[in-house]
Amino acid sequence: MDFIDIDIAVEKVVNSPCSRFWISEERATAVISAIIRGQPILDSMRPTKREMFIELHARVCNIRNDAPEMNLYDAVFLAVNSPAPKFYMTPGYALNIIYKTKKDRHKM
Repeated sequence: MDFIDIDIAVEKVVNSPCSRFWISEERATAVISAIIRGQPILDSMRPTKREMFIELHARVCNIRNDAPEMNLYDAVFLAVNSPAPKFYMTPGYALNIIYKTKKDRHKM
């Protein structure tokens, strides 16, 4: 290619599958627990984070339906560490990470 449009490239990357959900098991457990208790925790989240937690909640419910004896943390651990359909971040946020990493590398 003669020209790479960084915006298009980053859009493709953030919407591509990845090896896992990039959130800690502890944070995911806290949020999923709040969802189960009926707290409106999703209402204040950015759309991408909300979408990720809705997906994780569905996976945790499926895991616990298949293994009702499993505790919440273990079900969340399995869900978080399973392949994710995308990165659940905006292209702008991904670009900020890239630029910050490049800046930090140049300091070395």
